Amino acid sequence: MVRTWTVNLDAENNAAEVRLFSLPVLINTGPDLFAAAVGQCWCLTPADILQFHAQMPCSVEIVSIKVRARHAMAVLRLGDRLLSKCSSAPGLDTTGWLTGVRFTIVRGKITGMEQDWWRRPDGMIGWPPWARPAILNAWALTEPALGLSFRVRKSH
Repeated sequence: MVRTWTVNLDAENNAAEVRLFSLPVLINTGPDLFAAAVGQCWCLTPADILQFHAQMPCSVEIVSIKVRARHAMAVLRLGDRLLSKCSSAPGLDTTGWLTGVRFTIVRGKITGMEQDWWRRPDGMIGWPPWARPAILNAWALTEPALGLSFRVRKSH
């Protein structure tokens, strides 16, 4: 599934991507690094999945895949797509960065996709400081739709 997803993404075949996913599906690619325009999609229709993939600026090359039960953790190297440059913020080029994306696969369909981490070519791992508020904003926007509630813990 992961290999097929990457082939379709790199070929700009967004319509084929739709067939790989089960609906509804949560696609969370973090704070504007992998999917500049969207970051997170609670995709309820095939059109949502199509639009999400059409806005992804980066192609991917598989570095490694580890499978455990219904989860596949893929390490991907980002690159330019045929129709777009792999840059997600003004002045930020993410070409060559590595990212870890966890796919949940049930009955031959992707039921979840989440970007867990990234690593720049200089070795820095995590999310850049300027992007952290975007994570909170994404959750705040989707929280009512998902019916989730969050509690902030105070550390002592």
